[in-house]
Amino acid sequence: MSQFFSLIGNIVVIAVIITYFRQVRNGDSTPNPATWLLWVIVSLMNAVSYFIVVQEDIWQSLIVIITTIGLTGIFGYAAFTGKFRSIGATEKVCFGLAIMVGVLWKATGSAIIANLSLQIIFAISFWPTVRGLLTHELTENKALPWNLAVISYFFVTLGVLTAEPFNWVALGFPIVNGLLGNGSVALIIHLQKKGILKRI
Repeated sequence: MSQFFSLIGNIVVIAVIITYFRQVRNGDSTPNPATWLLWVIVSLMNAVSYFIVVQEDIWQSLIVIITTIGLTGIFGYAAFTGKFRSIGATEKVCFGLAIMVGVLWKATGSAIIANLSLQIIFAISFWPTVRGLLTHELTENKALPWNLAVISYFFVTLGVLTAEPFNWVALGFPIVNGLLGNGSVALIIHLQKKGILKRI
């Protein structure tokens, strides 16, 4: 059952990558450059530490591998075609935190500590996107990829919860990055489209 849920989550996250790439290409999304560079760097670190944490379970690790490849591809395209916006202070703080996590990982040798620390950075890294949407500095005209991301990580979370043996550390990434991070962006887009949430 765990593998089934993980497989559904991985299939849906591929749809997320494709739909978001199309939005960036068509100008429906204007990603923040530092946030995306940070996501690429942190995702690479997360993929390695997550793989170790889940004891090399390929079904649970596949989501971070696919996500990392997707983020890297979209970042490369957006950077090459000039689709990005300006860099803010929060991203600089996140870069510093990412470096600290790398040092902490090296010092402690603990993939668990490193992976849980990276989830804090993931949570913080969503703030520039949230702020950009609230101030209309960033554009996200369609919520589809964000909605799909929430669905994907919901199934990945079910996959972790039904895995044997159960590994509570593996819940950090799908819950923080997938459900809370992507969910907050999706919620803002929906509220803005309904006129409930106005520009600040």
